[in-house]
Amino acid sequence: FNIDTPSKSVMHFIKSSLLGDGTVCGKHGKNNRFCESHLTSVDYAKYVERALGDCFVSHRVITSGFGSQITQTLSKHFLALDSLRSEWYKAPGKTNLPDDISWIDDFTVAKWYLDDGSLSHSDLQNDRACFSTNGFSKEEVERLAAKLSELYGVSVSVYESRGWNIRVNYNNGTINNMWEKITPHIPQCFRYKVPEIFR
Repeated sequence: FNIDTPSKSVMHFIKSSLLGDGTVCGKHGKNNRFCESHLTSVDYAKYVERALGDCFVSHRVITSGFGSQITQTLSKHFLALDSLRSEWYKAPGKTNLPDDISWIDDFTVAKWYLDDGSLSHSDLQNDRACFSTNGFSKEEVERLAAKLSELYGVSVSVYESRGWNIRVNYNNGTINNMWEKITPHIPQCFRYKVPEIFR
């Protein structure tokens, strides 16, 4: 493993990814590395690779239990990730939201939306955003919803659907504050997730 710590930007990318599809894993909770898995997409795998920079190791394609092809992007092993893992995984097999979420910024919300967000589009309603936060407890999801409201002045709803989820409401256009801030951080291959006028 590496005793060096990844750069501040890489660590921020990793922490931001843990809200969504990223994981920190290692044997017996030690010698950890970052891993992110997505349905096979060359563009997105390259995006994660670039974000990891010198910490990137490899991509590998695996078959999920449902038979779909998944690309995993892996980082080097870092001692610094051991403490990150203990902060985010207090119970075996469950992700926990850290007590301190003051570090969440526009980039973090964009990365989180890339992984777990979806555009709720209808010809009868203005576009809304949904975050599938099923892996977190109700209290944790409420904290995340409050953070979105704090950052962008948006109206949010927490609701139950196979776990707890967040909906960011249109609310007289306040949601546009969020779109304006996060869209610059969203790679082109995922711009379909934002309203057309922000692409």
